[in-house]
Amino acid sequence: MRRMGDVAAIGVAAVIAAALLGGVTAGTKKRADYETRQVKVRIGRATAVLALADLEALAPVTLRDYQPVGTSRGPLTRNTWTGASLKDALLKVDPRFCDRAETAPAITIRSQDGWTVTLKWPEVCAAAAGGEALYDVKGCNECHGVHGEGTAPPGKPPAPALKGRGLKLQEVLPRLRAGGERHDKIYVYTETRLPESDLADILAWLDGSSEAVPRYVVPPERRPIVLAYLKNGVRMTGRDGLIQLVVAMDEFAGRYSHWVSEIEAGE
Repeated sequence: MRRMGDVAAIGVAAVIAAALLGGVTAGTKKRADYETRQVKVRIGRATAVLALADLEALAPVTLRDYQPVGTSRGPLTRNTWTGASLKDALLKVDPRFCDRAETAPAITIRSQDGWTVTLKWPEVCAAAAGGEALYDVKGCNECHGVHGEGTAPPGKPPAPALKGRGLKLQEVLPRLRAGGERHDKIYVYTETRLPESDLADILAWLDGSSEAVPRYVVPPERRPIVLAYLKNGVRMTGRDGLIQLVVAMDEFAGRYSHWVSEIEAGE
């Protein structure tokens, strides 16, 4: 399954993988151009700028030995990240943000290099569950869009819509197990990485099945979403990606982001 809705470019995904490995950045800009030492947070009409010191003043969260899978490269470097919880940062600006389950605003995180990540209210404030959560955890959103709507960025390989297509397990599974040319050079989804039962739940959600039972719930230890400022216990420089988004629940690297500069949520 392929790309995320806002920036569905396999080339950009490769940049994210390279960044995790300490590689080069996107385009021709130098890393120094992307340095971020503060994050602008907008929640409805409320706006605040959180400096690095403000994030450090929040309760620190540490994700130990986090190792996501790259879209095409496979397992990436294992690191330990420390930073502020995205949830705590949002609550600092709007203490009632997580009381809004009925409106469920999406949360958009933008970085200086143009990378955009979308998170859903249950992922930040509750316990994401079911096929929709698995769709994100397994990286399907990275190519096929936040809601399975498909993507077609100019000049880039399109990713087909998956939502509401009535896709069957027997037609999807062989392509995922084969990977490579059968899945646009995407890393192979083995039974260990994507059990058939998980794929069945994803397809049920995509098809809008009312019989889909949320068997999967993101475990507590994997729920933190961190605005990291320490990598393996060492303070990062702006050139490294001073404020980085790390989503612990994600097994694939699609929602990892360097140089976070703006966070926005709906009313």
